[in-house]
Amino acid sequence: MMFFAWWVNCLVSLGLASLILTACVAMVRRVGLRMVAGATGAGASSAAAIAASAGPVLAPAPRQVTAPPPSGSGHAASPPVLDALRAPALAAPPPARRVAVREITGSPIVWRELRSTWLKRGVLYWVLLGVGIWLLLLIYVLIVWAERRAFLDNDAHMVFIVTYTIIAGLVTAVLAATNITSEKESRSWELLLCTPLGDWHILLAKFVGALRRCLPIWMLPIAHILLFSLVGCCNAALLPMYLLIAGGMVVMLVGAGLYFGSRFRRTTTAVMLNIALALGLWAALPGAAALLVEASGYSNEGISDAAGLVLDVNPVFQTGTACSALAGADKALRPLSRVTFRWEGFRQFHSAGFAESLAYLVFLASLNVVLAALLAWRAKCQFRRRWF
Repeated sequence: MMFFAWWVNCLVSLGLASLILTACVAMVRRVGLRMVAGATGAGASSAAAIAASAGPVLAPAPRQVTAPPPSGSGHAASPPVLDALRAPALAAPPPARRVAVREITGSPIVWRELRSTWLKRGVLYWVLLGVGIWLLLLIYVLIVWAERRAFLDNDAHMVFIVTYTIIAGLVTAVLAATNITSEKESRSWELLLCTPLGDWHILLAKFVGALRRCLPIWMLPIAHILLFSLVGCCNAALLPMYLLIAGGMVVMLVGAGLYFGSRFRRTTTAVMLNIALALGLWAALPGAAALLVEASGYSNEGISDAAGLVLDVNPVFQTGTACSALAGADKALRPLSRVTFRWEGFRQFHSAGFAESLAYLVFLASLNVVLAALLAWRAKCQFRRRWF
């Protein structure tokens, strides 16, 4: 009954929000103290870190001090060189420990973008990650315990995979938009543009870096499909179809994020516009098309097909359609020749087979790729125009 008490859910949400806010306050305080102390925000690539990793610093030789000869000894003052030879040899200082230097191979920007920083995260990050994974596993266990046949139907799989897709798309939109603006805010973007590297080189490197950052979150739906395909609750053909859907979505979001990141300086502006573009293309536009079809009384086939095509471009709808046809224990062992998909774009695809649906998804993914390429090209054109 706890899940049906609204006030319990409110308290749980309030408690989680308080924990996240407390963690944010601690992180902002540490960053503020570092900035007051003179930190530039350049991170590990700052001049101080480079100088520290260059090798040991040569210390000046200790100065030899010799006592003057006693007065009246009858000996002339010896030269300083002879005094140094007569003096006992001083112990040499131990050599400084040389810091291991990581070798850069290939493109320096790609090397930097692919450099993983997971192991350098703080304890709080790993604690929150562990708690999140534990809660996710607990949800699966509770669902199986409450309803043993829950994952034998396609409804549970559709809810999980669609939810993962929405979360992964949101994370991709945020990370792709912050790839360039973070360097603008740290004043390292101007230094990058002063290097002899070309604009296309920088653009492709940033594209690869965005893909690397958003890859872990996309492992959630992929792991779900792999797990339940192995236990016989999903058709194995769902994985390549979902990879095609996710690939078109990621490419479009990364291309748009690079464009907004090159167009604007502030990270907040770029992230908001990237999310707004995704919502406009995949939520507002299908809704407007549906209203137009309803206003026409479903009599115009051209308008209906165009509205259906706009709906089919939505990756959430694509994921739901694929799950409804391939998820579930009753469809795990079904031959692909007997699997049908319900698409809204064209009337001949209202009951399409697997091969036709796969070709249709290739066509829809190509539309996202074309749009992403156009936005990436416009981002490249903005590199030398909008530095600040």
